[in-house]
Amino acid sequence: MCLVGLGVKIMNIMKKLGLGLGASLAALAVAAPAQAIVNLPVPVNATVSYNGLQWAWASPLGDASTIDLSYQGTLGWRLPTAAELALAPTANQFIYAGANANLDGTPDAVGANWQFTNGLQGFAALAVPYFNNSFSHGDFCNGPGAGCGLNEYPWNSGGVAEFIVVRNLQNGVPEPAVWALLILGFGAIGGAMRRRQITTVSFA
Repeated sequence: MCLVGLGVKIMNIMKKLGLGLGASLAALAVAAPAQAIVNLPVPVNATVSYNGLQWAWASPLGDASTIDLSYQGTLGWRLPTAAELALAPTANQFIYAGANANLDGTPDAVGANWQFTNGLQGFAALAVPYFNNSFSHGDFCNGPGAGCGLNEYPWNSGGVAEFIVVRNLQNGVPEPAVWALLILGFGAIGGAMRRRQITTVSFA
């Protein structure tokens, strides 16, 4: 078993036993080396748009010190205010068709993977590898409103609570796929306009 997997398993066991953040972090410090953060724009399907803001599930721990905004901050991502957090989506709202991470724990292309899902099915938006040097997973049932009937903690409240970040929708940087669609759209419009031009031929 790889060291990262062993460290994650130890942390989850400690969560289930009710052990605190300190014990979990101590276990991970021994068992799991740091991972590389993904310095790319967060895909839209790894986020949730809600109440006029874009939200990203960024850490399996509720401590802001686990969040790295050195790159994502340049794209508008930030910590939510208390007022924004009071209007945040529930964990269950991160589940939707087309979201990036399978709730069965299968990692997506950048390694985002769900754990502690209590058998939930489908896909849910998860952006941890874009904001975190230490983790690539989220513990779904720890999110508020997960509906698992297990531990649900308020967002960003410390300990084993899950952490979310936010950005204003108007500040969002279009994804490469969006730019590609825009370019194709303009190309199609230009092509249609050229086809509609009528060529007239005059005979002397």
